[in-house]
Amino acid sequence: MKLTQTETETETRDTRFYTTLDGLTDLSDINHNQQQMDTIYIPTLVTEDEVRDVIRKFLNRKAPGLDGILNKALKIITPIIAKELAQAITRLLQTSNIPSSYKESITAVIRKERKGNYILLSSYRPVALENTLAKVVEQIVATKLADAAEEHNLLPWNQMGGRRRRSTLSALNLLTSCIQAAWSSRKGCIVSMLSLDISSAYDHVSTERLL
Repeated sequence: MKLTQTETETETRDTRFYTTLDGLTDLSDINHNQQQMDTIYIPTLVTEDEVRDVIRKFLNRKAPGLDGILNKALKIITPIIAKELAQAITRLLQTSNIPSSYKESITAVIRKERKGNYILLSSYRPVALENTLAKVVEQIVATKLADAAEEHNLLPWNQMGGRRRRSTLSALNLLTSCIQAAWSSRKGCIVSMLSLDISSAYDHVSTERLL
């Protein structure tokens, strides 16, 4: 039987995206006798304001996960449930008892626009649709971790990703400044750089001008 192009694309996509991982992660290279570092206390108390702030930032038209709770509906009932939800999340963090449903998601595979070959895995974008309440807990925990990392200076000064008031533009400005500083320090200096996957950062640059 001869497969059509669409059938071939579907078969290839399903084989690459939906594979079953057998066995456990190899942790043999980790030294379990390493000296324990200082413990950093991260508060587990969740306030109503934290819950409201997280839910307020949710986009209305985002698809829900398996729980089927729409962001718009959650926003409507937030004034009613904020207090109880904050208390429930606090208990969850204090007991480390994460519901199994919070670990479930639906993965939707979406075609990227203007790709010439849809046999290639890079022509698709997997999007994980998490349960809505799980996203609330996840965002609150992420905020607490980020606050602790900044407060205790756990991140290098030149890390831009995942930090407040920093973005891709911050990284590009730093890179440009380093290159200009090297040029200024010595006349005729040629700057070389090894980079990984930054083509999208300079998607409108003129290659002819650059070279």
